[in-house]
Amino acid sequence: MFKKMVMILSILMAISSISAISDVEISPENPKIGDTIILTGKSNPNEEISCSAWFEINPTISEPYYGALLYGVEIPEPPNNFKVTAENVESLSVSIKMGLWVTISGSVDSSGNSAVSKSNVPEGEYDIKIGGKIKDTSKPVTLKVYASTKIQADENGNFEYRYSTDSIDEGTTIYLTIGGVSKEVTVQGTTPAPVVTPVTNTTTTEDTTPPIIKVLAPLKSEYGVNSVEFNIVVTDDSDYDIKIYLDDKEQTYRQNGNYFSGSVYLSEGKNELKIVAEDEYDNKNTKIVYLTYSEDLEEVTENLDNLEDNEETSETSENSNEDILTDDKNIVLGTMIFNVGSAILTVNDGTEISNAGNIKIEEMEIPETSMAYVIYPEDSEFSIPLTLEIDVFELSDNLKVIYYDSKKGWINTKYVLNDDTITLNVTKSGYYAIKETEVVEENESIIDTIKGFFNAFKIIITAIFDRI
Repeated sequence: MFKKMVMILSILMAISSISAISDVEISPENPKIGDTIILTGKSNPNEEISCSAWFEINPTISEPYYGALLYGVEIPEPPNNFKVTAENVESLSVSIKMGLWVTISGSVDSSGNSAVSKSNVPEGEYDIKIGGKIKDTSKPVTLKVYASTKIQADENGNFEYRYSTDSIDEGTTIYLTIGGVSKEVTVQGTTPAPVVTPVTNTTTTEDTTPPIIKVLAPLKSEYGVNSVEFNIVVTDDSDYDIKIYLDDKEQTYRQNGNYFSGSVYLSEGKNELKIVAEDEYDNKNTKIVYLTYSEDLEEVTENLDNLEDNEETSETSENSNEDILTDDKNIVLGTMIFNVGSAILTVNDGTEISNAGNIKIEEMEIPETSMAYVIYPEDSEFSIPLTLEIDVFELSDNLKVIYYDSKKGWINTKYVLNDDTITLNVTKSGYYAIKETEVVEENESIIDTIKGFFNAFKIIITAIFDRI
């Protein structure tokens, strides 16, 4: 009985301790770079309260290196703890400028995870340099920075916790916890919200949208006969050319306005039917449908309406998905490849779109960005991530990718950089932009600094082995 009473009292004390933190408010709710975030609230009088904050960094990439530089990081008086974690790395070094650079290296496990931690750092402002080599350059590097400290409430139970955003990059979400109460804010910079300007004069405005390809037939993937009819509709605001291939052999077709029909003769096994439409502004859309032919397959006659009926059906479903709505689901049939400006967007066969409408991509201009694209349908999610590849050959090494969230504003987005091409997975429609950042350390970029560090390290190791 006594043990039960002690247990109940312990539980009540724990509940009392947790519930002591209340009325936590955060200001400003939408901070900009340079703002000081202030959390206030109530607790027990003179109570010591644990506070923590963490955020994710999208590092600068220069294959096979990664790097990040944070200026003027405020570290509160001890007790405190500062930690950096990394995923998909071969090495991790964290340097803190305490008059001179003090470098700490973290061990890396077989999965490419590493961490560096430092406790009771003297209070002050520090420049922090993070970098190393990437483990798998086909995947993004994830860096997270953690900081924790303790504060004390006054005799009335009031407390205040301040967190500076001077060193935080635009589009970074900060996750704050104070006495078990969690808050989050996204730091905004100067990049304006995207504005779509309606095209009022198509004769003087360059078309930035690739043609839309809709496959009305064939609608199946397997056939027991080798002759298959096709019926395709292509729409675009500009003049365009269309080519149809079967296993890379160009096919002839009949044209009636925007409708293209004919027959293809399948070979035994898997066949690739490819439709390529390119407009006069070099916007291109490629659609690939795979058709399997086998004499062993039991052929079921495919009901094809005549061309006029198909035209009428297509015209009345202009805002529907380019393919079949199965069970009222917007599902893509066939692989689609869009070429717009410096970008290629690939949509996989079977991708389900959460909203009705065609997948489209347009190039656009957004101030303070180097490149920007918008993907439709609006407010949609994709069951299979789309692949967006952007050629950044003409841009600098210090790049970041941002995505516009209507509630949070611009948000940093992970990417992979290989052979001057940025690749990212797109799970939501909307606006994606690339920014060039000016990250300079003593007239040298952070990547150059990291390369220099590793080259120096190699020279020292080589010299040591030469003396053995």
